Amino acid sequence: MKIPTYKKILDYWFFKNGKINKINSITKKYITKSSIDYGEPTCWACGEHWNGKYDISGEYNKKDIYKAWQSSPLERCHIIPDSLGGLNVPSNIFLMCKDCHVESPDTIYSGIFFSWLDNKKTILDIRYKMIIETFNGLGIDISKKHIYESINSVFKTKKTRKNFYCFLEKNTSSHFGVISPFTIIGALQLYINKPS
Repeated sequence: MKIPTYKKILDYWFFKNGKINKINSITKKYITKSSIDYGEPTCWACGEHWNGKYDISGEYNKKDIYKAWQSSPLERCHIIPDSLGGLNVPSNIFLMCKDCHVESPDTIYSGIFFSWLDNKKTILDIRYKMIIETFNGLGIDISKKHIYESINSVFKTKKTRKNFYCFLEKNTSSHFGVISPFTIIGALQLYINKPS
């Protein structure tokens, strides 16, 4: 049996009877961990989304979703590897970036895979840590209450972090695909001080 198509994988994890799947507990626990939007192809393990390169803009339907996810560099990854008897069925396939695919455990126990996901740092978590380290490196004492509260309000939840990263992507640029820590700090100052 061939590996399932992106359409079949997305139908299994995201949709039920043509509607967005609100029932699948694995979907709730793991796939929504990275604040995934159906119109934004994203690694289900780390949240990598290639700065929105494959996102759908404006209104979209299921056909647009299938096309966007298939055009992204996401790999169809076995939870239990086919070399160890894992089936080529949507319930055994996770969509991940190449780095997460290489990093993910290859065992006959799906619980090990999901334990790895539980402990996997997302792109947002990694960026948050880098920002805090940059503040420390610049001698900015984020332990001062007013500074800490301002920064914490931006990074308090995955949703608020995602909002900041959307602002960052729209208002900054990079060198060779890397946004410098100082660019992030400057954007953070603008974001915190922007009119509501």
